[in-house]
Amino acid sequence: MLAQSKWGSGERAAACAVSVWYGVEYKRCRDYLLNVFFRLEKYGGRLQHRMPPPYGFDEETVDFLYDLYRNNHDFWLLHQMFTLSSDGAGAAVLSSTRVDAMRKHPRGVLRAAALSEKGLEAVRYWGFGFVRWQEGGDSPPTEFRAYVRRVAGDSKDPLRGIAERLMR
Repeated sequence: MLAQSKWGSGERAAACAVSVWYGVEYKRCRDYLLNVFFRLEKYGGRLQHRMPPPYGFDEETVDFLYDLYRNNHDFWLLHQMFTLSSDGAGAAVLSSTRVDAMRKHPRGVLRAAALSEKGLEAVRYWGFGFVRWQEGGDSPPTEFRAYVRRVAGDSKDPLRGIAERLMR
């Protein structure tokens, strides 16, 4: 089905979602889903065929991507969830997912930050900046900042360097 479907079609997104979940052509399908979801959100586009969740950019889509990270410890996927931007409802959902990742998976967030300068800056912004995700919403998670300080102070931790860079 993947090979016979058109880019942007509901069939391609469905085939990629199933494939990535079961680890078949994981990288190709993961990158396709990220491209489709974030590109469509950024440009306000629609897939050729309207698709039900989790194939439209909404809360279920972000939850699906976050579940993929948790199941596969795919730090590139988490990196993309920090560095790619979204508007409207997508931005609010991504913000709460970032906060959850910083609270529940701080080591994974550090590993994602280590993948690029853009990742480092995005994690610094979300973890150490004065960001408010929603009206009356959260501030950067104090437990994430405490974790980063602890890693930066541990001379044996392999992520010490990235933790020190985050704190600069």
